[in-house]
Amino acid sequence: MKEFGDLIAKYSVDTMARNNRAVCLTYLRDIPGAVEEMRQIVKILPNRTMYQENLSQYLAYSSDFPAAERQARSIKQPGLFGLLPLASAQIGQGRASDAQETYRALGKVDDQGASYAASGLADVAVFEGRFSDAARLLREGISADLVSKDADRAADSWSRWLTCSSFEGGKPTQLPLPKKRWRAARPSRPSSLPGASSWKPARQRGPDAFHRARFRPPAGSQAYAKILSGLVALTQSDVRRAIQDLNAANVLLDTWIGHYDLGRAYLEAGALLQADSEFDRCIARRGEALSLFLDEEPSYGYYFPPVYYFQGVSGRASRARESANRTRLTWTSADLHGRSSRADARRRAVASLICRFSVRHVTPPRIRAPSVSPWSPGLQTPGLRLPAPRSATSL
Repeated sequence: MKEFGDLIAKYSVDTMARNNRAVCLTYLRDIPGAVEEMRQIVKILPNRTMYQENLSQYLAYSSDFPAAERQARSIKQPGLFGLLPLASAQIGQGRASDAQETYRALGKVDDQGASYAASGLADVAVFEGRFSDAARLLREGISADLVSKDADRAADSWSRWLTCSSFEGGKPTQLPLPKKRWRAARPSRPSSLPGASSWKPARQRGPDAFHRARFRPPAGSQAYAKILSGLVALTQSDVRRAIQDLNAANVLLDTWIGHYDLGRAYLEAGALLQADSEFDRCIARRGEALSLFLDEEPSYGYYFPPVYYFQGVSGRASRARESANRTRLTWTSADLHGRSSRADARRRAVASLICRFSVRHVTPPRIRAPSVSPWSPGLQTPGLRLPAPRSATSL
């Protein structure tokens, strides 16, 4: 950062220095700063396609989806990295059908475009709740990636395929492709392919196996290590340590996923106001959920929709706490896929009625939903417990 800043101070029209500084700003999660830097570059070289594409992508990351779409459409001959921000802007505005059309056009660019199209279409399918379609698209993408010898992208798609299979409630008993095809693949990121020699799904290999697949941070990233530590603590019902680790991670690097997991930890601890505040941040910064590591790999459908669910749970629990001080109620995280989401909604509606019409000395039975946390296969959560009812003498 300092070196690029010194170059810009000396040569204000050095577009490469400004572009590299903008990239560094995105790594530091200073997305508004990166957008402003790219605006200056586009003013200097308004017809350079690469800079126009970067500006469009950073606008999408900043959650300014209409501006990102306008910028993407202004590119005269968009290529792979011109269509990606357009699809991101469309899905960010909730226009899933338009995003699908853009991803299909992306698949016609080249082999790399076809790979991004497969993961993008799968992301839209997950966003719409079509998990079997997403799994099918990912299998096709894996096959194409292995043919083109892109083992890294194949490994990423495989971990997503496991996630989609978990959403469907199934337990895959075989790899999406023959084992010999996987043995021939040698990803450059070992953690991208969790247990390639084993065909068991992540949720059957221990609570942290999924998270090793989910997080692929740069080497030496202390922030992501803290997030992993917090998630492991959460699986062990050590909510206090989870909150400490996730807060420390956000101090080191202010990531979207750090706030998302911190909100879930606060929810498990019963700190409803703090949880709601973290989920508000996630909604305000939802552009960063388009690609969790800001590497153009689509992830919006996997991570952003649960934010509204968890925010709804925290709001409902807060109202229940205020209105039902004589009632003890235990809520657990729901397995949000397929019919389970509707069943969980019915359970919570019943819980609301119990809170509203409960009698002083009547304690309703515990209402439980499946113990697997939504959108996090393998992560067991201890549940949210509201305070015990006060005695009649304390009223």
